Amino acid sequence: NSAGLTDFQGGTFAADAVVGSLVNHAGTVAPQGFTGGDFQAMTITGDYTQGSAATLDLQLGAAAHDALQITGQADLAGTLLVTLDNLFIPTLGDTFDLLDFGSLAGAFDTVTLPDLSGQGLFWDTSSLFTTGVLAVTDTAAPGDLDADGDVDLADIDLLLDNLGDPAFDLT
Repeated sequence: NSAGLTDFQGGTFAADAVVGSLVNHAGTVAPQGFTGGDFQAMTITGDYTQGSAATLDLQLGAAAHDALQITGQADLAGTLLVTLDNLFIPTLGDTFDLLDFGSLAGAFDTVTLPDLSGQGLFWDTSSLFTTGVLAVTDTAAPGDLDADGDVDLADIDLLLDNLGDPAFDLT
């Protein structure tokens, strides 16, 4: 930590608070790691920068969840990995405030979320990069043909593979 900057190169980083800014180049920031698996809000009193080879690992549970609270700017890239604690299954209407930030630049390159399709539910990520909130809904995002919570190249591939098939449901 030099002049209020923690420059993290790899491995797993866990803390309850970082005074100053944190740059995660290629490691995993995992708030729950600090308490040995318990849910944790990690507060960064400065900026947070996550590089394209880095991961933010947040865990959701029935009574609590991990969060990253940044008083300054969040400059995001890389991966957001969201996992469920033990046997917790989110229900319709659940919301999770995962990120708080003063301002935002960039977005995660990849958002990996637990599969809720067995419950007929979907993730709503529409507020993730405005308010930091992830929600559970019963409606898939428009264009999310594979119902994995995002619209990406896999959805386009699915569409092209099934183009012209009258049995293929585009809803």
